[in-house]
Amino acid sequence: MNSSQLFNEMPRDLAQTILYYLRDEQREAYKAAINTLAQHRKLRPVFVQRKPKEAQIQWLAQTLSLKGSAEVGDQVLSIFLMQGRQEMLKHFLDAMGIEHDGEGSVEDLPETLDSTRLHSSVDNLLRSYPEQEGVLYLKIFQQQSEEGWPELQAIIDTDPRFTSTVEAID
Repeated sequence: MNSSQLFNEMPRDLAQTILYYLRDEQREAYKAAINTLAQHRKLRPVFVQRKPKEAQIQWLAQTLSLKGSAEVGDQVLSIFLMQGRQEMLKHFLDAMGIEHDGEGSVEDLPETLDSTRLHSSVDNLLRSYPEQEGVLYLKIFQQQSEEGWPELQAIIDTDPRFTSTVEAID
């Protein structure tokens, strides 16, 4: 699942959380996302920049859900998770016993995940942090290995927290 699919299926409030974080905490990345996406849509960036902030966020969310926006969406999600939700990432990696650089970045991912440890780590993560953000992170984490991990995919496929009904981004 690429980032445009993730933005397409995520709840509106999560998309807004991500984009407001970018707007408020990562201004240069926010401007770069608007500039790149506006150009892809054959618009002048100023057209988007002059909109009220709520309209900018809505436009970005809609645009990031389009197929051609995956590269920018990948960057947006990476910035949000690696800089805005670093503690959550470290919490999960530590619980799983996966070595990281202290900032949530992993060089060598394990080939397998201990199923028992995984279940308790997922439950703890989703209890300790906003559930939607944890679900997003775990879906992205699953994509970090070429074939993913069957143990994590089973949770994603069967746990109702991963398949909740989402409100479409208008």
